[in-house]
Amino acid sequence: MNAWRSIVAALLLLPAMASFAATDAQSRMAGILMGLNHFPSAEEKQVLAAMAEDSSVSEAEQTIAQALMGVEHFPSAGDKAALAAIVEDDSLPESVRELARITHDLQHMVSDEDKDTLAAIAAAD
Repeated sequence: MNAWRSIVAALLLLPAMASFAATDAQSRMAGILMGLNHFPSAEEKQVLAAMAEDSSVSEAEQTIAQALMGVEHFPSAGDKAALAAIVEDDSLPESVRELARITHDLQHMVSDEDKDTLAAIAAAD
């Protein structure tokens, strides 16, 4: 029975231990999400707006930045649909899909479990 508990505990820690190859934009969005409290600050919105317009940022990253910029306690229905499409696109890097999933699931603040995933993304830059 103890062996099963160890296996289950290890499986629960896998998302936090995941290795990500994140871009600067992904790392910055992860940092914003980790500190998010109901909505991004005016300064964070400026950073996100710049990302959403930056041609060197991928289309998926721009979509996440745009959705995150519009968060007021949670993302809009339209943004949730766009984020869900990113989450389900297996051709995108895991770090992008995780950012989209966390933003999609956001309700006021990020969960502690998701903060671990975000910390791994932020550290990967």
